[in-house]
Amino acid sequence: MSKFFTNFIPLLLTLILLGCASPFTDVNVEKLRIGMPAIEVREMFGSPNEVSTSVCGSATPSGQWICETWTYRNPNTYRSSRFTFSVKQDEKTLNSWDVKK
Repeated sequence: MSKFFTNFIPLLLTLILLGCASPFTDVNVEKLRIGMPAIEVREMFGSPNEVSTSVCGSATPSGQWICETWTYRNPNTYRSSRFTFSVKQDEKTLNSWDVKK
């Protein structure tokens, strides 16, 4: 085998594995905090597969509020993770999350 392939194959495998790495690591999940700006969540986990807006909190003491839910799907495990944000004017802050690795 040529020296090129001896050096190239490990590099290629490393790049493939890095490309498959999930942003849903314990370290990133532990950084999540209620009130965190949506932009920080996007920086950690990337763009969601789906975004939906609805009215939340109809059964809570504080009443209804507009919420936005981001859904991330993992095609390899068929699991999805969800982040729900409180939307006030142009500001979105993290209200809850359900992360499945």
